[in-house]
Amino acid sequence: KDKNYPVSSKHTQSNVTKQVSIKGLNQFASEIGVSKPEVDAVKSTFTYRITMDVPQYVSPNTNSIQMTLEDQLPSGVTLVSGTITFKGHNGTGTETQLTIPDGQITTDGGKINVNLAPSYSTLKDYSKIVMEYDAQLNDSAQLYYGDNKNKNTATYTYSKYPYAGNYTDTIERTASANVYTYTMSIDKIDVATAGTSAKTKLPGAKFTLFRENTAADTGSTVAH
Repeated sequence: KDKNYPVSSKHTQSNVTKQVSIKGLNQFASEIGVSKPEVDAVKSTFTYRITMDVPQYVSPNTNSIQMTLEDQLPSGVTLVSGTITFKGHNGTGTETQLTIPDGQITTDGGKINVNLAPSYSTLKDYSKIVMEYDAQLNDSAQLYYGDNKNKNTATYTYSKYPYAGNYTDTIERTASANVYTYTMSIDKIDVATAGTSAKTKLPGAKFTLFRENTAADTGSTVAH
């Protein structure tokens, strides 16, 4: 008697996620608020984390495999040179430091491009690849109001069916993380009108703002 059986494609659907954290805190999320370096030198550096599922194939033509990551930094964010790292995860909770040759990584015009395909023979032994790097805001960073945000988008592209020498069909996945920085508006009001609805702003008022240091600091204040 004839029977029907389901047939599945012998490759996996892979995804990508992107998160960001204040450097050293290891509290990764899809968006955070940070300071500019001239305001807080410690909390101005943040770490981006991009997690990529490694596609698994059955007897692929390795010459046909495509596997790339394009990470577009917004104009208000600057990569901290020399901080790009890669780790492999195999699903057991352990991670392995990986080396992607410099020739497979370019950082040009605010964009990071990584060609992972030449390293696939090593990467296929892991379920996920994690890329991290540090960055800082620069003078072009957008201040947070309305929809303004310093959005960073990563695009992960990999082969769909790398089983023929000239087969070039790919799957593309994207993920984003946002970094916000803030501004404030301060008015000095004539005390005689402070309790009324028609508050009078004092023209030409000047301020010295102080940031209170944390308990780990000296306990003093810092003028800005």
